Amino acid sequence: VPATTHAEMRTVLIGRIQGAEDKHNLTAQQRIELWKKYCGEASEETVDVAVLQDLYTALLKLKR
Repeated sequence: VPATTHAEMRTVLIGRIQGAEDKHNLTAQQRIELWKKYCGEASEETVDVAVLQDLYTALLKLKR
C-alpha cells in the first residue's frame, strides 16, 4: 500500500477520533490519556493506522 494511502487513512481516522472526543466532551487530559493508552509515544504522523482504528472503536463504545 502506498505511503500516501496510509497518510490519508491516518488523517481521516484522526479527524473521526477528534470528532468522537468532542461528542463525548472529553477533557484535554482524557484525550492525552486515551492517546497514550492506545498509541503510546507515537505521533500523529507515525502512529499505525490499525492502532488508530482501535482507538476510534473504543471511543465509539463510550457511553455518553
